[in-house]
Amino acid sequence: DGQIARVLRNGIMRQGRAAPIMMTSVGPMADEDLTAIISYLRTQAPVAKRVPGDEWGIVAKAVSGMLKPRTDTAPPFVSEGEISVERGRYLALGPGGCATCHTPTDQLYRPNGPALSGNTLPIPDEAQTGHEFVPPNLTPDTATGKIAAWDEEQFVARFKQGRVYPGSPMAWESFQRLKENDWRSLYRYLHSLTPVRHLVGPTYRKTGDPPPQP
Repeated sequence: DGQIARVLRNGIMRQGRAAPIMMTSVGPMADEDLTAIISYLRTQAPVAKRVPGDEWGIVAKAVSGMLKPRTDTAPPFVSEGEISVERGRYLALGPGGCATCHTPTDQLYRPNGPALSGNTLPIPDEAQTGHEFVPPNLTPDTATGKIAAWDEEQFVARFKQGRVYPGSPMAWESFQRLKENDWRSLYRYLHSLTPVRHLVGPTYRKTGDPPPQP
């Protein structure tokens, strides 16, 4: 259980190697949720399936040597139930992982800008060659915020709709399974943020398109 917890919380495999995808795909979570996930995994029936080992190229090996364990602290745990800004904050900065993609980062995915203000580092579309995604600004800035003009019902409807682009890196299927009060909590938290003027440009574009002009 401790080894699984370390992968989820710190992005470190049981052999001591970095698990880069776990550093960016899962946000920091409180002990309550960490325990719940491990308990759920322990209830699953065993499946015999041999998975090929990782194949790391020279560049990947070099980059992995610069990665450090993730040590960010989860925001205070707020259980599901009532709609609240606090619940939305826990989800967005914690297990929902919103901040891991929607916060500016450098090439090693280290935060280097205001949380949730959008990331200009593109993510390749694995389903459509020659295209890429750019995580948008989620702060309520009226000029550059993706959802600044949305009302709460539009926000909820978007999550109910689910996946639009097959190759989108966002886990729409998982977010669709949230309870409606959690969608509303996320909306209220995101709209409580201080607006950040940060232009990231089109959130879906051809690879190599010029960066947006301020």
